[in-house]
Parts: sequence; C-alpha cells; structure tokens
Amino acid sequence: MNQPFPTREEIKAALLTHVPEQKKETLIDFLVRLYSVYVDLHFAYLEINPLVCLDGVDGKPPTIHYLDMAAKLDQTADFICGPKWAIARDLTVYDAAAVSATKKGVIAADRGPPMVWPAPFGRDLTKEEAYIQKLDGSTGSSLKLTVLNAEGRIWTMVAGGGASVVYSDAIAAHGFAHELANYGEYSGAPTEGQTYEYAKTISTS
Repeated sequence: MNQPFPTREEIKAALLTHVPEQKKETLIDFLVRLYSVYVDLHFAYLEINPLVCLDGVDGKPPTIHYLDMAAKLDQTADFICGPKWAIARDLTVYDAAAVSATKKGVIAADRGPPMVWPAPFGRDLTKEEAYIQKLDGSTGSSLKLTVLNAEGRIWTMVAGGGASVVYSDAIAAHGFAHELANYGEYSGAPTEGQTYEYAKTISTS
C-alpha cells in the first residue's frame, strides 16, 4: 500500500525476464496503460488469459492481443465512474461503422444508461431496494437496503455500515432473527433530503 509505482526497469526485471528483448518495451507500455485504466475505472478484479504479443512486421513494433478477459467493477464507485463506464460502452469510440451509423440517426450503441448490477443474494430487487440502489448511485454517501423478511416486525435504520452489522447481530443474539425485516445503513453524511427518502422508503416497505 502507498508504494511508488515501479519503474520501467523494475517491471522489466520482475515480470519480463523470459520475454525476448524486442518485445519488452511494448509489453511494459501495455502494462502501464492497463494499470492506469484499472485504477481510473475502479476495477476490483481483472484477468487476461491468454495474452499474446506478436512479433513486429515490416519494421513495425510488436502488437498486443488479449484473447480472453474476465473483470469485475467496484459497484460502490458508480457515482464516480458511471459516465466513464458509459463512454467505454460507446462503440463510436472504437468502430468507424458505428460512427457512420450514428450520423445516419441509428442508435449504434448503449451510450449512457448506468451499469446494470446483479441483485444481491441471487434474487430480484424489490422496488424499495431498487429505489435505494438508484439513490445510492447518485451520491457519495452510502445508502444500502436489503429486505430480509417483509413480514418481520423489526425494521432498523442505522447510520454506519459497522453499526448496522452490530445491531443486526444483537437482534439475532436476543432470539429475534426471524423478526428482522431488513438489513441496511445510511452513512457518509447523506443530505437531509436523501435521509428523508431513505426513511420514507423503509417505512413503506
């Protein structure tokens, strides 16, 4: 943590000892750019396998090709990176045919809707959960709601993620886990209006 980014020579010595010399600079450029994108777009995980570096042809430098990739984004960065993620999904940035189609009035790509996240616990969100998730994505504060048992008699509204865990554990420890209706928290100094919307949503769940 908080260590300086390695120099090109350090990357070469640590990661590319078995790579032909003529390909090392190309790979270092790729790794530096990849890390910058990883940080800037708040990835939580990224795997490229396999990665191929082809020899240069006719005096041109070697080329990089990634044949398969798996990646995860940090959902809590939605309010920071939402516009960047949308731009990255705009085909007109990469594809000349998409640019041509767009000029003709054809919608060529998904160019702006927020990233769609899977529902927690493998189920569909309730309308209340979906509303709080949308509210959470529009602020730097943290607003979370999961309905555990809509028929439960104990509804909590706790300021702070750690505190919400403690409260939920305490309720369960006293034998009322079956009555716990929700898990959630509001923290990070939400506005008065956001807090009101959060409280109103819980009260109508």
